[in-house]
Amino acid sequence: MPGQDTSDQEEAVSRVLAKLTAMERAVAQCYTADGLTWKQAALKAAQPASMGERVRRKLKRLGGVHPPTAQRRAAVSTVG
Repeated sequence: MPGQDTSDQEEAVSRVLAKLTAMERAVAQCYTADGLTWKQAALKAAQPASMGERVRRKLKRLGGVHPPTAQRRAAVSTVG
Protein backbone atom coordinates (compact mmCIF):
# COMPACT_ATOMS: atom_id res chain seq x y z
CA MET A 1 0.00 0.00 0.00
CA PRO A 2 1.50 3.37 -0.98
CA GLY A 3 -0.13 5.25 1.91
CA GLN A 4 1.21 2.78 4.45
CA ASP A 5 4.82 3.97 4.04
CA THR A 6 3.72 7.56 4.67
CA SER A 7 1.75 6.65 7.79
CA ASP A 8 4.69 4.57 9.06
CA GLN A 9 6.98 7.56 8.56
CA GLU A 10 4.54 9.90 10.29
CA GLU A 11 4.26 7.47 13.19
CA ALA A 12 8.05 7.30 13.54
CA VAL A 13 8.37 11.09 13.40
CA SER A 14 5.67 11.49 16.03
CA ARG A 15 7.43 9.04 18.37
CA VAL A 16 10.72 10.91 17.99
CA LEU A 17 9.18 14.37 18.43
CA ALA A 18 7.41 13.21 21.57
CA LYS A 19 10.84 12.63 23.14
CA LEU A 20 11.84 16.30 22.64
CA THR A 21 11.20 19.10 25.08
CA ALA A 22 9.02 21.99 23.95
CA MET A 23 12.14 24.12 23.34
CA GLU A 24 13.79 21.37 21.30
CA ARG A 25 10.62 20.93 19.22
CA ALA A 26 10.56 24.68 18.56
CA VAL A 27 14.12 24.51 17.21
CA ALA A 28 13.28 21.48 15.04
CA GLN A 29 10.16 23.20 13.68
CA CYS A 30 12.13 26.33 12.77
CA TYR A 31 14.73 24.16 11.04
CA THR A 32 12.21 22.26 8.92
CA ALA A 33 9.75 25.07 8.21
CA ASP A 34 12.17 27.84 7.38
CA GLY A 35 15.08 25.98 5.78
CA LEU A 36 17.56 27.42 8.27
CA THR A 37 20.77 25.95 9.60
CA TRP A 38 20.50 24.34 13.02
CA LYS A 39 22.29 27.33 14.57
CA GLN A 40 19.91 29.78 12.86
CA ALA A 41 16.89 27.70 13.89
CA ALA A 42 17.97 27.77 17.52
CA LEU A 43 18.40 31.53 17.44
CA LYS A 44 15.02 32.00 15.74
CA ALA A 45 13.45 29.85 18.47
CA ALA A 46 15.01 32.21 21.04
CA GLN A 47 17.47 29.58 22.22
CA PRO A 48 21.27 29.63 22.42
CA ALA A 49 22.95 28.83 19.10
CA SER A 50 24.51 25.70 20.63
CA MET A 51 21.04 24.21 21.13
CA GLY A 52 20.67 23.79 17.38
CA GLU A 53 23.52 21.29 17.22
CA ARG A 54 22.28 19.56 20.37
CA VAL A 55 18.81 19.11 18.84
CA ARG A 56 20.33 17.83 15.58
CA ARG A 57 22.36 15.20 17.45
CA LYS A 58 19.40 14.19 19.61
CA LEU A 59 17.14 13.77 16.58
CA LYS A 60 19.77 11.69 14.83
CA ARG A 61 20.18 9.49 17.91
CA LEU A 62 16.43 9.10 18.46
CA GLY A 63 15.81 8.41 14.77
CA GLY A 64 18.18 5.46 15.01
CA VAL A 65 16.33 4.15 18.05
CA HIS A 66 12.96 4.30 16.27
CA PRO A 67 13.44 2.90 12.76
CA PRO A 68 10.34 3.16 10.56
CA THR A 69 7.80 0.40 11.13
CA ALA A 70 8.34 -0.95 7.62
CA GLN A 71 12.04 -1.50 8.37
CA ARG A 72 11.19 -3.27 11.62
CA ARG A 73 8.68 -5.49 9.82
CA ALA A 74 11.22 -6.37 7.13
CA ALA A 75 13.82 -7.25 9.76
CA VAL A 76 11.36 -9.49 11.60
CA SER A 77 10.14 -11.22 8.46
CA THR A 78 13.69 -12.11 7.38
CA VAL A 79 14.43 -13.58 10.81
CA GLY A 80 11.25 -15.60 11.15
